[in-house]
Amino acid sequence: PHLLNDGRVVFTRRDYNDRGQSYGHTTMVMNPDGTGQAEYYGNNSSAPTSIQHIRPIPGSNKTMGIAGGYHTSQGGKLMTIDPSQGRQNYEGLSFYNWDPTPPIEVMNENYCRVGEQFAYPYPFTEDSLLISMSPIGAYMTRDDGFLENRKEQGNMLYNLYYMTLDGRRELLASDPRLSCTQAVPVRPRTRPPVRPSLVDYTK
Repeated sequence: PHLLNDGRVVFTRRDYNDRGQSYGHTTMVMNPDGTGQAEYYGNNSSAPTSIQHIRPIPGSNKTMGIAGGYHTSQGGKLMTIDPSQGRQNYEGLSFYNWDPTPPIEVMNENYCRVGEQFAYPYPFTEDSLLISMSPIGAYMTRDDGFLENRKEQGNMLYNLYYMTLDGRRELLASDPRLSCTQAVPVRPRTRPPVRPSLVDYTK
């Protein structure tokens, strides 16, 4: 969960109510007191399989996040989310260096698990961010897209980069044994407004 610029909390919820189990990673918003829960993106979508690691873009109504699979580790393709353009499937999504339009036969486990992998974006602007990235790519897979050997998962490590969406990046941190993830810059930033609680504790 992270605070949006308007003070609401955005989070991914695994929701099986009246849904198939494979695409139950809905993306929701709520007030910090838990009230006002509503859809943020993809509550009636079959793609992306899951939306992860959403953070707001400063000075914007857009967010950045990761499109990923189902029973997979955290990570996938980097995207910008603009709910004003739509909230289902690919209506409000813009992907970095990936085309989601060709049909994908495996929409579940290995969705977005081909090519370079991203995790935990921290945007500074709509075009620049901190990002954990594995340039080499995802798990070892067969031609049909299924996992060849789950033991290979440990071979994919993420490094920390500063990156711009025109393709430039600079390596900031890496380790041969551990992934570098979930970086938070120590810098002044605008504090989101504090929403008063709407809960009536007498009830």
